[in-house]
Amino acid sequence: MENNIALPEAFSKNMKVLLGDEYPEFESSLYKVSPVSIRLNEGVKLPSTAGFPAFDFESSIPWCKSGVYLAQRPSFTLDPLFHSGSYYVQEAASMFVEQCVNTVKQYANIDYILDLCAAPGGKSTHLISLFPDSLLVCNEVIHSRTSALKENTGKWGHANTMITSCDPAMFRRLNSFFDFILVDAPCSGEGMFRKEPEALKGWSPENVKHCETRQLRIVRDVWDALKPGGFMLYGTCTYNREENENLIRFIVETLGAESIPVDMSAFEGIAPSVDKNIHACRFFPHKTKSEGLFLSLIRKNGESKQNSTKKTKRLAKISELNSWIRQGETSFAYIRRNDRIYMLPEKFAADVEFIAKTVHTLSSGTEICTMKGKELIPSLDFAHSTEINVNNFTVWDVDDATALKFLKKETLFAPTTNADKGFILITYHGVPLGWVKNIGSRCNNMLPTQRKL
Repeated sequence: MENNIALPEAFSKNMKVLLGDEYPEFESSLYKVSPVSIRLNEGVKLPSTAGFPAFDFESSIPWCKSGVYLAQRPSFTLDPLFHSGSYYVQEAASMFVEQCVNTVKQYANIDYILDLCAAPGGKSTHLISLFPDSLLVCNEVIHSRTSALKENTGKWGHANTMITSCDPAMFRRLNSFFDFILVDAPCSGEGMFRKEPEALKGWSPENVKHCETRQLRIVRDVWDALKPGGFMLYGTCTYNREENENLIRFIVETLGAESIPVDMSAFEGIAPSVDKNIHACRFFPHKTKSEGLFLSLIRKNGESKQNSTKKTKRLAKISELNSWIRQGETSFAYIRRNDRIYMLPEKFAADVEFIAKTVHTLSSGTEICTMKGKELIPSLDFAHSTEINVNNFTVWDVDDATALKFLKKETLFAPTTNADKGFILITYHGVPLGWVKNIGSRCNNMLPTQRKL
């Protein structure tokens, strides 16, 4: 099966200049079907790909330790493990963020991270895995896209995240706060032509210019929030120089930064920058098993400095919640927002409160429960949490048919007539899916309506 697309003449002309003799091979690749790839959630207790019996695994993605190619595209929405957060469906080139992060870790410790254009959450969930002990702020300016971002980061199971929704310029208030900022910039989408026909329909030279102007504004608006000595990883899914090397060159020469090389020598096919003065990683579908992508790592001039200590007021621990959370090395703080209780690493509680007072914040940490009178009603995100003490709850590991009934928000019936009344944690292959409440004659399905199949 092959794609049937017609490339804009102006685009083809630009790519012939960029690729030279390689252009025919590049064009031919756009008529082939896109590869399918997923990234496994290392926080979920599925020790190997053997835990995914419905998948036909083809090979590992060389630049991402948890990334794999699938031989064919399954129906992800009908796979309970997809809804459990056991993996994320992500384009393979995007997973090269891991190699860029490995480079950053050679220079400095990273405690505070901003994913500026985060929805729907692919790179955010990857950053959560790569920086499990850091604070990650996931921002999305388009409010309608934040629900997907919150869902995907929630399913990843870590409490070290915040979801914000504001214009990049608002982060100027957090002056020199972040050690690392990822700017997955909105772009003209040339690298997604064969995968997303809408990107092809919307392309024009005028749109490229519009994207370049917008990208420059975004970077300039957030620049003050990056610490001196801090790192910015800039990426697009497009090919042209205007949105890529030219913009990075402007940052380096005008805002004050150093272009940092990322070692690509172990990975066949990744192309370097087309500007000899700028370091970058370029992915082309005729050279790598992926769509098109551009990534460039830069470091802001100046010496790094520590964040100032802040004071905070936190909710006293509710004794009943102590048994809900497994005992580990991390100490957690509780924050109450209206009738909901959230948990987050205690070492970041003051920072989270400071950020929440500065930019528009939708959530902080993992939502544990809702308080209804004296009753604590466990939240869906807490079911996915890596910190849940499973032994504290009645667990019902369900089969395929029952898992799909749960995900369709159908009524379930307890597995035994003498099952304990109250909240039951539904699991599939041992991985939590969510909650039901056994009231005796039936179980009320607690899956949020907006999340049902």
